Amino acid sequence: MLRNFLRWYNHQRPHGGLNRQTPIGRLAAADDNNVLTGYS
Repeated sequence: MLRNFLRWYNHQRPHGGLNRQTPIGRLAAADDNNVLTGYS
């Protein structure tokens, strides 16, 4: 479930956007190389 949410969140967030300032945004930004989600 978390993996699917991060996949959706990574798809939704603008790269370099303000969402990176939120905790989930930082988590998604840390996964930019798709270790957790396998999603580009």
